[in-house]
Amino acid sequence: MSNPNIKPKSLRQTLLVRLSLFVTGTALLVCLGFIILGLLPIIDDIAEKEFNSAANNVVADLNALFNPTHALLKMSSEWIGDQAPDLDLPDRFNSYFQPLLKQIPQITSVVAGTTSGKGWLLLQQTDGVWRNRMTNIERWGDQHLMMMHHPDGSSTQEWTQLDYDARKRPWFISAQNNQTKQTVNWTAPYVFYSTRDPGITASIQKQLRNGDQLILGFDLTLRDLSNFTMKSKVGKQGMTLVLTDNELVLALPPQPETADSTEWLKRVLHPAVNLGIPAISDALKGWHEAGRELNNALSFNSENRRWLASVHPYTLGNQQFWVVTMAPADDFTPNWLPFVMLLAGGLIVLLATAFLIARKQAFSIASPLERLAAVSQRIGQLDFEAIPAVTSNIKEIQQLASTQDNMRKMLQQNQRALAEQSDRLQHQVDALQQAEANLRESNAYNKVLFSESRIPLLVLEPDTEIIVDCNLAAARIFHLADRASLLNKHFADISSPTQYDGFDSAESAKGHIKLAQLKGSHLFEWRYTYPDGKSWDAEVHLMDFAFESRPLLQASLLDITDRRATADEINKLAFYDTLTRLPNRRLFLDRLQQALSGSRKEHEGALLIIDLDDFKSLNDTMGHDKGDLLLQKFAQRLSECIPEGDTAARLGSDEFVVILKDLNGNSQDAATVAQGVAENIQALLQQPFDLAEQTYHATASIGIALFGNHMDTTAELLKRADLAMNQAKRHEQHNLCFFDPGIQDAVNSRMNLETDLRQAIQDNSFKLYYQPQVDHQGCIIGAEALIRWPHPTRGMVSPAEFIPAAEQIGLILPIGHWVLESACQQLVLWSKDSVLEKMTLAVNVSAVQFRKTDFVKQILAILDRTGANPKRLKLELTESMLLHDLEGIISKMATLKARGVLFSLDDFGTGYSSLSYLKRLPLDQLKIDQSFVRDLLTDPNDAAITSTIIALAHSLGLEVIAEGVETEAQHHFLTTQGCRAFQGYLFGKPGPVEQVLSRHIITQSHQTVKRALS
Repeated sequence: MSNPNIKPKSLRQTLLVRLSLFVTGTALLVCLGFIILGLLPIIDDIAEKEFNSAANNVVADLNALFNPTHALLKMSSEWIGDQAPDLDLPDRFNSYFQPLLKQIPQITSVVAGTTSGKGWLLLQQTDGVWRNRMTNIERWGDQHLMMMHHPDGSSTQEWTQLDYDARKRPWFISAQNNQTKQTVNWTAPYVFYSTRDPGITASIQKQLRNGDQLILGFDLTLRDLSNFTMKSKVGKQGMTLVLTDNELVLALPPQPETADSTEWLKRVLHPAVNLGIPAISDALKGWHEAGRELNNALSFNSENRRWLASVHPYTLGNQQFWVVTMAPADDFTPNWLPFVMLLAGGLIVLLATAFLIARKQAFSIASPLERLAAVSQRIGQLDFEAIPAVTSNIKEIQQLASTQDNMRKMLQQNQRALAEQSDRLQHQVDALQQAEANLRESNAYNKVLFSESRIPLLVLEPDTEIIVDCNLAAARIFHLADRASLLNKHFADISSPTQYDGFDSAESAKGHIKLAQLKGSHLFEWRYTYPDGKSWDAEVHLMDFAFESRPLLQASLLDITDRRATADEINKLAFYDTLTRLPNRRLFLDRLQQALSGSRKEHEGALLIIDLDDFKSLNDTMGHDKGDLLLQKFAQRLSECIPEGDTAARLGSDEFVVILKDLNGNSQDAATVAQGVAENIQALLQQPFDLAEQTYHATASIGIALFGNHMDTTAELLKRADLAMNQAKRHEQHNLCFFDPGIQDAVNSRMNLETDLRQAIQDNSFKLYYQPQVDHQGCIIGAEALIRWPHPTRGMVSPAEFIPAAEQIGLILPIGHWVLESACQQLVLWSKDSVLEKMTLAVNVSAVQFRKTDFVKQILAILDRTGANPKRLKLELTESMLLHDLEGIISKMATLKARGVLFSLDDFGTGYSSLSYLKRLPLDQLKIDQSFVRDLLTDPNDAAITSTIIALAHSLGLEVIAEGVETEAQHHFLTTQGCRAFQGYLFGKPGPVEQVLSRHIITQSHQTVKRALS
C-alpha cells in the first residue's frame, strides 16, 4: 500500500536511477574484460615457448634412439675385419652381436650379406631362442641352414628351402648403391623377411680381402619405434608420431582408449589421416595450408579446443621423415586463475552494493505491478470476481490499475456470452481431436518402419523417375551424409552412365520400371555410382504401391559389389592368358563353338593358326624374358589388326589363333578376305620389335581353314588349320597356307563311328561303369555312373569320342534314357542293403536331353517304374546348358527337386560362371572341374580358382566335390581349403559295380554282398 502523504514519483525518474546503476556495473565489467584480454597474448606466448621446448626434447630423444645405432654399426663392421665370418661356424658371428642385441633393445636382428651370395642372420625370438639363418647361394642354392640356440644351451639345426637372396633385400641394395664407403645407410620402410614385421634397416658397406663387399645391417621394427613415440610425453594430453614423406605412419601416437593395442600397432604404414584422431587430421590440414613449412608452432582448433603442433623434418641417411608433435594449448598455459579471482571478488562486492540499491527502487515498481499481473492472470483464467483496488505512488501504475478494472468488467460480460457457445463446440472438437490422434499414431508407426529400417529403401515416382523419399540406410549405402542429399534426384543421376549390357542407364531404367508396374515387383542387378564417381553394384527389388491414390515404386537395395568382383575374378583367371591378356584356349574354344553354331550358308568364316618361327632360338639366345616380351608385343599388334568383332587368342607357347566370322558368302571370296588378314599380320611381324633395347625381326607361319558347314566341330577345324600351318612351315618360313580339302580321313572315321553307334543302340552293347565318390575320411558316400562302349573291333570306346557324335545326330536321347533307367535299377538293388542304401548315384544329363519338353515327365516315370528313391539320384548338369532358357531350366529343376531329386553343377568354372544363376538355381552341389585340380599344385591361377570355388560354395550353402584327384598332395590341398568330397583315380578308377563295392564296402554277410553285386 502506498502512503497518500507522499507525492507519487514519475516512472521515468525511477527508471533513470536504475539505469545509472546499470551503467556503473557495466563499466566495471568492461574494465575487467580489458585486463583479462591484455593478459591473453602473454599467456599464449608462454604456452608456445613451453610447447616448442617439449617438441625439441622429442627430437632429442629420437636422436638418442638412432645415434647409438650409427655408432655401433660402424664399430661392428670393424669387429668383422676384412674377412667374412665362417658360415659353418656361426658362433663367431653370434659372439659379436648377441651381447649387442641384449643391450640395445631397439635393434631387433642383425643381417649381413656379401656380393658373392653369402648371408647371415641373428634374431632373438620372443621365447628366448636365438635363431641363425646361413645362406650360400653358390654352394647351397636355395637351401638355407637354420639353427636354433635354446635357453638351456642346446642347439638344433635343419635345412630349409627358401626364396631368399641377401643381395636382393632393400638393406643390401641401399648400402651397395652408396658410393661413400663406411657411411650408414637407412632404408625406406619395408617388411622383414624372417619376422614379416614392417621396419627400417641401417646398413653399412665394407670391402673384404677377397674383393667381395660385405653389407652389415641392423633391423629396427616400426612396432618398437611406435612403442617409443606412444610413451613420449608432451604436456598432459599431447602426442608424438613420425611420418614418411608421403605421410604414412612410421611411428604411432598413443592409442585411443577404445582401440585394441594389437590392432592399433597394425596401423603403421597407413595414411595418418586414417588413424581416426581428429587432432592429427586437423594438424596435417594446417601444415598443408602452410606449404609444409613451419618456422613456429602451428596453432589450430580441433573439436572446440585449441591445439599447438610442431612438424620437424628428420633425416636418417638418405631417408627423410617428419616428426609431428602436438598437444592442447592449455597443457602449457600458466595458472592465472588466482589473479582473476581477486579481480572478480572486488567486482562482485561493487555489483552487490549496486544491486541492493537497485532492488529497493525495483520493489517500488514491482510490487504493484506484480499485483496487477496477478489480477491479469486471474482474468486470463477467466476469473472476473472483484478484488481490492491496486494503489501506487506512481501515477502511470494508478492509471493502469483503473484501466484493468474496466477491462475486467467488460470481459466478465463477454464470458457469459461465450460460455454457451463453447459448450456447443466442445463436443465437435473432442471428436476431431480423437480422429486426428488416431491418424497421427498410424502415420508415425509407418514412418518408423520405413526410416529406421536397416534395408536401404528408395521411393520413386514412376513417371518422372524422381526419388521422393528414402531412409537413412539408403543415404549411407550411397556414402551420403543425410537423406536430403538423395531426395529429388533422378534415378539415372545416381547410376553409372551405362549398365552391364552397354545400354544407357536412363533407357534401361525405364524398362525395369515398366516391368515392376506390370508384374507388381521386379528383381534385377544395377550399377550405381558414389559421389566420387566410383561405381558399385546392387541387387534392386522394385515393388509398386499407391499412397493417397498416387502411384509410387519402392526400391530395396543390396550391395553385391564383392559378389560380382568374385565372379569377374573367376572369369578372368579361367578365360584369359595371364601373359598376353588375350583369350586363352578355354575361351577360344567357346568362341569358336559359337562361331560354328552361328555360321550360315550365306556367310563363311575362317580359322587362322599363327606359329612364330624360331621362337625357341630366341628364348635360348636372348632369354625367356625377351621371349615373353615378344609375345606381349605381338599380341598387342595382333589385336589391333584383326577386324572388330573377331577374336584373337593364345593357344600356348608361341602359337596364336584368329577367328574370322561373317565373311563373304562363297568360299573364294572368304578365302580372299582371310588371306588379306593373314598378309596384314605378316606385314606387322616384318616391322622390327624393340625388346628392351634389342631389335628383333620375327616371322610366322600361318595355317588357314575355312568353315561354314553346321557339321564342322571345333576339333576338326583345329586339326585342319594345324595341318595347314605345318604345311606352311614345311614350305618355308614366313609363309601361309590353306587347308587341303583332300585330307578327310578324320571325317571318314567319324562317319564310321556314327554307323557303329546306331548298331550299338540296337544291340544294347553299352555298359555302365561306376567311379566311387568318397568323403574326407576316405569312406565311400556314392558313385558316378559312367557309360562305356566295348566295341568288337575298336575296343573300349571313350565317351569323349562317341557322346558328342551322339548329341549331334540325336542318338543321345535313347542312350541317356538307358543310362537313367539302369542307374535307377542299381539304386533299387542298393536300397536292400543297410550300408549301400545311403549311397547316392550321380548321372550326367546331356543338354539336348534336358531341353526336351517331356524330360521331367520321363524322369518321374522312370522313378515310378523302378521304385528308386529319388533322394539318392543326383543329376549332373553342365554350365553350357544354362546359357539358354534359364527360367525353363529352373522350372524343370524345381519340379524334380520337389520329388527329392538332387542336382550337381558339373565342370564348374569352365563355362560362363555367374553368381546370379547360382543364387537362383536349386542346386545341392558344385563339382570342381578336373582341369583345375590337375595343375593346382603348379599353376597359381588354378589353385586360386579352386580355393575361390570352395569358398563360394560354402557361402551359398552348397556341397562341393572335386573330380580328377589323382595324388595325395592334391587331396591334402583340397582338404585344407575346406573340400569334403572327392572323386578320382586316387580313390578308384571307373569299373563294374562289383569292382567298386568290393574295394570300398564290407557288409555283414556274404549273401548281402552277393545280392548287392547282382
